[in-house]
Amino acid sequence: MKVSHCVFKTACTLFFLYLSILPPCTGYLNATDQDIGRFTGQGGPFLHRHIDDLVLIDPTRQREIPLKIYYPQNPPGPAPILLLSHGMGGSKTSSNWMGRYLASHGYICIFLTHFGSDNSLLDFSKGIQENVEKLFQAFWGMKDTLDRPQDIIFVLDSLQKIESSRPVLKGKMDLKKIGLAGHSFGAFTALSVAGGYAEPVRLIYGRTFDDPRPLAFLALSPPGTPPGVDP
Repeated sequence: MKVSHCVFKTACTLFFLYLSILPPCTGYLNATDQDIGRFTGQGGPFLHRHIDDLVLIDPTRQREIPLKIYYPQNPPGPAPILLLSHGMGGSKTSSNWMGRYLASHGYICIFLTHFGSDNSLLDFSKGIQENVEKLFQAFWGMKDTLDRPQDIIFVLDSLQKIESSRPVLKGKMDLKKIGLAGHSFGAFTALSVAGGYAEPVRLIYGRTFDDPRPLAFLALSPPGTPPGVDP
C-alpha cells in the first residue's frame, strides 16, 4: 500500500507539473494571448478589449485576487458574465484565447489568479522534485481547496464594485446571467460552487460552497469522486 500510494502521488504531481510547464502552443488550455492566432474558432461581431490591472482584496482572509477581464466594446445591452478558474500552476492569463473569443461574441469573461495554486509556485531554477512537491502540497492541501471557491464567491460579491470601478464596464454587466467555468483544479472549484462534492466537503470542512448566482457551469477535465462517494 505504501509503494502504491507513493506511485500514485508521484504520478499525480508529475502530471500537474507537466500541464504547468507545457508551452502555450502545446497545451491549449494554458494558451496565452500570444497564441490566439493558433485558435481557429471564428470570432464574433463585437470588438473587444481587456482590463489587466484589477486586484480585489478580501479583507476577511487578507487575500488578493488578481483579475483579467475581457469585454465586448459596444454590446447592445448588458452582457452575460463568465468567471474562469485556472488549473494547478496556472493564472489569470491561462486560457485567455477563450476570453477573447467569447468577448467577441458578447460575453464578459473574468479570469482569476488563485494564489497558492498558481504559476508562482514554480521555480525553474530549482530541481523538478522540488516543483513537484510544491504542486503536490497545493493540490492536496486544505488551504487551497478552501480558498479557491471562496475566491469565486468573493468575486461574485464584488461584481457591482467591479462595474462601478471601471467606466468602460458601466451598464455592460448582466448580473442575472452568470456562468462559471474551470479547468482541472479549476473544474473542482467550479463544481464546488455549483454544490458538487457536497458530502465529502461537508464532512472534511464543515461547510459547503454552493452559490445560487451562477446559473451555468463548465467543468474541463474535472476530478472524479472518492471511492464509496455518490457522484
